[in-house]
Amino acid sequence: MPVLLLALLLLLDASGSVRTEVNDIRLAALSLLAEIGPRDQVVVMRFNDRVEFTQDWPADKLQLQRALLQMPATGNTKFFNALYDAALKLRERKGRRAIVLFTDGVDTYEGKDRRSPEEAVNALLASETTVHVISKTRAVREVIRGARSPWILRPMDAADPYLRSYLLALDRAEDWLIRLSERTGGSIHFPIEQSELRDVYIRIAQELSCQYVLHYTPGNRMRDGTHRRIRVATGNPDYLAYAREGYYAPRPTFVVPWSFYILIMPQRCW
Repeated sequence: MPVLLLALLLLLDASGSVRTEVNDIRLAALSLLAEIGPRDQVVVMRFNDRVEFTQDWPADKLQLQRALLQMPATGNTKFFNALYDAALKLRERKGRRAIVLFTDGVDTYEGKDRRSPEEAVNALLASETTVHVISKTRAVREVIRGARSPWILRPMDAADPYLRSYLLALDRAEDWLIRLSERTGGSIHFPIEQSELRDVYIRIAQELSCQYVLHYTPGNRMRDGTHRRIRVATGNPDYLAYAREGYYAPRPTFVVPWSFYILIMPQRCW
């Protein structure tokens, strides 16, 4: 079976919350680009209080490098809109579709056009996109405790109402990001130090290049547009399958083949 080409979207938080880390994010993302196959296609999308695609398909590596090096970090976080728009962007591509997402998962956007978390997930599932998450939730907790940032001389006051509210938002965001990666068949990583980012990006690139394709034909042939759940498991305890939780059946107005692809990744493949 021929290898399916990869359409990869780097979805990077460029809000004010990553201002002190943006240079490390750029350099680590450049490391990922170096690992991507020559025929695979990559675009960069950044979000703060706006959602911006820095270039369109296809983009060469020089364009991508320029986009990363010119990435500012300011404003609020239009997170769910960014996920929704990324899903639509990837839906037009053939082959495997994946997002590498860097964020703390806290959506601070309050505009009338704000997408809900469920709208974002449904769009990703409908586009059959795998999401690999690099979460900064645990790193932020370390900063608040004063455990890792040199400019904090002592832990912040945990009783402060604003901090308590923010920590609760971080907890909810982390749970949601874990579930997002599970539902889309991806992975989630929690680097604490910025020096860990490069290794995380390289590991994700290895995961993307080490997948099996299973061909599946459903028994339920109703064209009703409903979501169908699927569970993929392995008989070998040395392997762990990461796969999307299901698919959307075609609607009557579309004429498409019934069979589709499930992507799984073994836990030990390098």
